[in-house]
Amino acid sequence: MDTCTKYFKFFVAGASFVCSFQCNLLYLANYPEGSRECVPTPSEYDMPYQEVTLTTSDKIKIRIYVIQQGNDTEARKRPTILFCHGNAGNMGLCLPITERLYDNDDFRCNIVMLSYRGYGFSEGSPSEKGLKIDAQTALDFIMKHEVFKHTKVVVYGQSLGGAVSIDLVSKNEDKVSGLIVENTFLSIPKVVPHVIPQLRHFSFFCTQKWDSEKAIQNIKRIPILFLSGANDDLIPKEHVNKLYELAETEGGKIIKSFPYGTHADTVAQPGYFESIVGRNFAVVCASNQNRSMEAHHVLTKYGFKVKSYGTGSAVRLPGPSLDRPNIYPFGTPYDYMFKDLYEKDTKLYKQNGLLDMLDRNRKIKLAPEQWYTEANETFDVIITCEERCFDAICEDLTDRGEHKNKPVHVINIDIKDNHEDAMIGGRAILQLAQMIDNEQVADLDETVPGILQEWQEKYKYDLLHSVAMRLFDKSRTIVSEYLEQCVNKKEDDWGLIINTCNAVNASENGAKEAAKFIRKRLSKSVNVQHRTLTVLKSMVDNCGAKFHAEIASKKFLDDLELVATSQSTDDVIKNKIISLLSDLTEMFQNEPSLYQISNLYTRLTGLTGVQTPVQTPVQAQRPASYPVQKTNISHDVSAKAKITEDIEVSKNNVQLFTQTLSFTDPESEDITKNELIQEFYTKCKSLHQNIMSYISEIQDEQWMNTLLSVNQDFLNSFKMYEDMVERGQVKIAKQESQRQSFRGSYHLDHEGAGVGGSSSRDPFADPNEAEYDPIVSGPSAKALGKMPASKFYDSAQNYNTSNNHSPLYNEFPNRTSIYNDPPKLPASIYNDTTLFEEEQPASEVQPQYPNIVAPLEPSDYKPPNSNNNINGRQEHIII
Repeated sequence: MDTCTKYFKFFVAGASFVCSFQCNLLYLANYPEGSRECVPTPSEYDMPYQEVTLTTSDKIKIRIYVIQQGNDTEARKRPTILFCHGNAGNMGLCLPITERLYDNDDFRCNIVMLSYRGYGFSEGSPSEKGLKIDAQTALDFIMKHEVFKHTKVVVYGQSLGGAVSIDLVSKNEDKVSGLIVENTFLSIPKVVPHVIPQLRHFSFFCTQKWDSEKAIQNIKRIPILFLSGANDDLIPKEHVNKLYELAETEGGKIIKSFPYGTHADTVAQPGYFESIVGRNFAVVCASNQNRSMEAHHVLTKYGFKVKSYGTGSAVRLPGPSLDRPNIYPFGTPYDYMFKDLYEKDTKLYKQNGLLDMLDRNRKIKLAPEQWYTEANETFDVIITCEERCFDAICEDLTDRGEHKNKPVHVINIDIKDNHEDAMIGGRAILQLAQMIDNEQVADLDETVPGILQEWQEKYKYDLLHSVAMRLFDKSRTIVSEYLEQCVNKKEDDWGLIINTCNAVNASENGAKEAAKFIRKRLSKSVNVQHRTLTVLKSMVDNCGAKFHAEIASKKFLDDLELVATSQSTDDVIKNKIISLLSDLTEMFQNEPSLYQISNLYTRLTGLTGVQTPVQTPVQAQRPASYPVQKTNISHDVSAKAKITEDIEVSKNNVQLFTQTLSFTDPESEDITKNELIQEFYTKCKSLHQNIMSYISEIQDEQWMNTLLSVNQDFLNSFKMYEDMVERGQVKIAKQESQRQSFRGSYHLDHEGAGVGGSSSRDPFADPNEAEYDPIVSGPSAKALGKMPASKFYDSAQNYNTSNNHSPLYNEFPNRTSIYNDPPKLPASIYNDTTLFEEEQPASEVQPQYPNIVAPLEPSDYKPPNSNNNINGRQEHIII
């Protein structure tokens, strides 16, 4: 009996102690020593800030640090983090973490740091009820802030801060866009046995519950990222794992474990911050409507950072018949398309699923984006949904060049362009993304081939894979340099234009490069359009059949027609295009292969609203094969002697230069290090400039043929030199590639054959075979009909956070304008008249999105803006 009484007294004493002093035991506001007296400030880390005192609903004054990105306009574009620190110390001790979130280009966040009551310089004593009030007060401050209320809000908590964050988000899910928790616990009673073993028998007396395992189940929509140190010496990792299992949010959930992370240093583990940002995915189809948007929707829902694009020249949607599609320019809001089709024929477009598709799309992002004009950031993986899109991406990455030697994996999955296949393909893409983003996958370059093989065992799609990797720098060529100068001049520079034409003629890919450059510049300002059309006309006159074939291509003419028929295009530009096409029609009337140009001219002059300009003589519109002359030297003896001497010197030097090159083997000697060749090259470049100045100044016909002949000799020698340099670089690249893994385009067969896949050629075939590509250690692009290894473009200066679906990134594109009344383009100008190439006629298509939302009446329509709420629905914010 005495023993029972003794244990009973011990039990009562322990219980009384736990109830009376548990707050002092649990909340370590005074540890480490001095935490209440010394609180570091953001200025010590070169971050501008305000220290604000807030009064809570129970009249306690608490402190926060407010750290804003730049001016108000810049800050509105960035996410805002509400940072809830851990149990010990104060908010100032977490400034090294917030510095990374503030300064790093991958984040650039606004930050509000909360000091709980009883911590740092905040009043009061800590308790569960009090800390919950403090967190709510800080969130209310953000919601009333003039800048932060317009941003995406992410709540981020460590340890105890994780419990605070989970409780706050569970009660305010409509106000936040994401949740990140690190090394937190299920509840205080379940963690006490690990933190204070002596009180393990009294844990059920705890009044401080912090029941996160219940609260986490109340979060239904936003994404959650769980970060866990596998060697946590305070809170067992099983707590975070269990919270992850209990979470059932539509926004998606991700857990990242760091094998060597302890409770205190998980944040310092390699890959910690990278896991917050996540790998950057892009999905691409032709019009950025069906396949890419379904994949975008699914990846967003499951927490991936993703953007989507189209590679077409315009957005094409099915119309009432095959020859009457609905065509919109890229950038036209999905909401506008929805209302436009709803007004045209509600029954038809509801039946074929277009209204449901557009309703889904407008809830994901503002408008379809074109790859060529909108994709300006770094991606880790680009997934295309059609082979022609794959080719276009690879070609574009190659043409752009890159600033950082960072590889990007381009993967094509052939998905039929109809609603049902798009939905199935979206789930397949999700599975592939999950395998790629797995925490065990550290080196994509090594693991992607195996991942693709494993994935294809389950999904029987034909695959193409290429790695965009720099072999040698081609980011700027002489053609692109000249063209850039031409269109940026304030007035036409005929000498420069002639140099540009010569450069195009001298380059093997000059015609293709010039045509692509002109296509892109035609969508710019009126002044740029005017100078671009002038350059185009000069190239038509002075460049050859290769360039003529490029501008007669469907892609080029589609873009030209889009500009000519757009309501936003200046009438002067429209008339200049019509005049240009008139001249081209006359020039090429005996060229059957260029008939598309005359067809376009006929269509445009027959369109309502496109006026045929008063025709001027062809010669007045067409630059001569050389610029307007300024100097007549017929009777200037000294000038004639000087020119004669310069021509003779030029001929001698270019002849010696060419002969020296012909005696040199670039594969056995690096000609860029041959002093004699370099001396000749420099001298000839100088002499060539002199000849070009004569061409641009002299009007005497007797000299012109001689000058043009010498000019051609120079161009031939420079081409010979550049080809020899490239041959030497190819040899170096080949030797280097033999030491690296295969980086070419290849197929994977249904049986998962691996790198070579079902290709008929061995990826490591004999290099002496005719179709072997020396740049990649595998079958050539010609052999497979695919692009060789391409290169990735990274423009950190133009980093755009639109739809980077992580808790930190989910903004609409920062656009300068929105189409209120997009042009209606005629169906006849496009050969591809339907989006759903493989499906039944529009009237037979079954809707795949039955829960359509009734649109506004036309009179109620207002163009969507770039804020964060579309049609009253908060956009998904995904980790």
